[in-house]
Order: sequence, then C-alpha cells, then structure tokens
Amino acid sequence: NKKVIFHDASHLWGKDTFESEDAIKEEVGRKGAGVIVIGPAGERLVKFAVIENDYWRSLGRTGPGAVLGAKKVKGIAFYGDIRRQVAKPDAINKMWEELKAIGKDDPGTKKFHDEGTLQMIPVLNKAGAFPTKYWSLGTYDKWENLTIDALKTKCNVRAKACPKCFMACENLSQVIEGRHQGLRIVGPEFETTYALGGLCMIDDITEVAYLNDICDRLGMDTITVGNLAAFTIEASHRKSIGIRLEYGDVDGIAALLYKIARKEGIGAILAEGVRYAAKEWG
Repeated sequence: NKKVIFHDASHLWGKDTFESEDAIKEEVGRKGAGVIVIGPAGERLVKFAVIENDYWRSLGRTGPGAVLGAKKVKGIAFYGDIRRQVAKPDAINKMWEELKAIGKDDPGTKKFHDEGTLQMIPVLNKAGAFPTKYWSLGTYDKWENLTIDALKTKCNVRAKACPKCFMACENLSQVIEGRHQGLRIVGPEFETTYALGGLCMIDDITEVAYLNDICDRLGMDTITVGNLAAFTIEASHRKSIGIRLEYGDVDGIAALLYKIARKEGIGAILAEGVRYAAKEWG
C-alpha cells in the first residue's frame, strides 16, 4: 500500500531460495504475499544468478540475481489491498475472451498443453539440431530418455498454467521412484534439458530434474550452467584443466554446481561465464 519496510536479512544470508521464500512469507505474515528471492549464487555475484519466486519461477539469463546481491537484498515481499487500476477493464476482458476462443481448440495449444516445451526434443533431434556433447553433435542417440513420454513414465506429471493462461504448458513433476523419489519441480523445460541433458550427455530425465532443482535452490540459470558444465567436461578431456570430469557424471556435475555458486576453486572461474573461463584456460 505505497509503503516500503526494510527488514534485516542477515539470518537469511546463505540460505537457498526455497528456505528463503518460506522464511520471508512467515516473517511478513501476510496471506498471498508475493516473494522474490536470490540464492547463494546471487549473494556471491555469480554472473548468471537468477531471481526466483514461487519456488520454480526463474527470472533467468543476464544475472538479475547478482544485481540484488550487489545491493545486499536477499528478497522482496509484495503485499497490500489496493487493487491495480486498469484503464479499460472491459476491453481487456473482451480481448481475453476472444483470444481464448481462438486458441483453446487450436492443435498447437493442445500439443503445448500435453507435451510442453519438451515436444521440441524429437523434432530437433530428427533435424540434427539437438545440442549434444558440448555442441559437437546435433543428435543424441539416447534422446528418447529425455522426452515428455520419459518424464511421464518416471514422474507424476500435472499441467500447470501461468495466471490467466488457457494453454497450461508447464509440467509440475514429482519423481515416482529411484534415488530422487519425491523430488518436485516445474519442468524440466526444453532449454534446461538440452543444456543439462544433451550437452552433458545425461540420459535420464530425473537426473536432469535433480540438477534443475539444485540450480533453482542455488539461484542459477540452468541454460548457462549446463553449457558451463559441458564446457568444463570438454576442457577436462582436452587437458586444459587439472581436474577430470566425464560426460554423464551427474554427481560430479552436481558438485561443480555448488562450487560455482560458492565461487570455490574452479567454480570461481566458471562463475564469471564461459568467455572468461575460455580466456583463463587458453
């Protein structure tokens, strides 16, 4: 309601995005409050740190999380009872109904609802354009393990929509069994899956979901992180660096993600991005 209140967030510093969002909501004590937060990556000014809200919503790319981190802002809660004023509410509602009438029976709408962005994997793999093995290949022989069918086989999947969207193309996924049983995320989306799956040659959609979850909690962009992980693997194979990391090594990649977010060891270089790391490693 046109008022800004500042709170000490020192007790939240170092917490992941899920913990931080829950804590802030509890502290403000306002039902329905919207909260945006950064994770450890944003606190340490990682170049591709994101801002998260509603656990799985990421304002990714371009490093906005680092901007908040530089200002020592861990999170912002939005609440109030003043309704937003719309100049022509009737016109907005009319346009919405017209768009819904056009789109609800469109084949493309149904396909996005049923498959989400993962529908692109078989299309691009068939075209020889699915990013694989750090951009050295355009097809992945295990692509079927990363599709929407694979996701629905290994997870309970429920369609999820952005506000006022009739398409509902997101997938709220919960892993059914295996070492990540119970893990819940929205996704993985196509871009995350090509980056952490194809580029890193990880052929299990639940392992991609696991790495996706780590990125969400640490507050890092999944696309950049997947590229960096594959870049590191390739640099390792070319003996440009003194560590060994293999394609498909999920746990090794997971450990690398924590190092990047905390700027520890090799992670301090990777936290500056691919171009910086390439210059450092020659």
